[in-house]
Amino acid sequence: MAAAAEEKEEEEEKFRWLDVVRYAAAAVVAMLAVAVVVGAILVVLRPDALDISVSHGSVLAELLQPNSSSSSVKVMFRFRLFATNPSGRAAISFLNVSIAVSAAGGETIPAIFRISGVDSLPPDKVMDWTSEQTSSTDPAADLGEFFFSQLSDGKNIGRVTLRIHGLLVTAVVGTLNSGGELHRLHTNKAAETTYTCSDVIITVDRSLQYKGDDVSCTRRSSYI
Repeated sequence: MAAAAEEKEEEEEKFRWLDVVRYAAAAVVAMLAVAVVVGAILVVLRPDALDISVSHGSVLAELLQPNSSSSSVKVMFRFRLFATNPSGRAAISFLNVSIAVSAAGGETIPAIFRISGVDSLPPDKVMDWTSEQTSSTDPAADLGEFFFSQLSDGKNIGRVTLRIHGLLVTAVVGTLNSGGELHRLHTNKAAETTYTCSDVIITVDRSLQYKGDDVSCTRRSSYI
């Protein structure tokens, strides 16, 4: 009798441990499910818009001296930007891009720089985005007296603001289960968007392109 009771107690102990294992496994599965749901929510909540920054907070301005093909001085601007797509679900384009430049004292460059855009940057990707723009044969008229005289004298111009304007287009690709069949969906949104990048320096010193922190730009959009 004692042996039978002891054997029964051992069996019950085994079952209790099996219950503990089952509960632990169920808890792990539940935690994983919660993590998946939270991750999905965070992906959906990420903004469907580019983050743009100016590399090292500077724009290079280089004087191009007259040569056989041109009898006048020109100024070449090198804009180096970073475009980051923080969205976890949308490819983003930034099209018809232009840059307006102004200084802290209210001086502006009359010319608007037209640069290449961003075409379908995938989610969670970063693009090194560089564009070189050269003034016409009349740089004083293109750049205005203030900017042209400062750069011609080899002086850097600080506290400059760049306003980068373009059409921001987001394309979300998903699937819809309808009647047991999966259908691919494309959802596009477009917004006239301006990024304002403050405290940028226009420099004639190439070394400054590799120094200093990047300048992040603020965004303002108007959906159309």
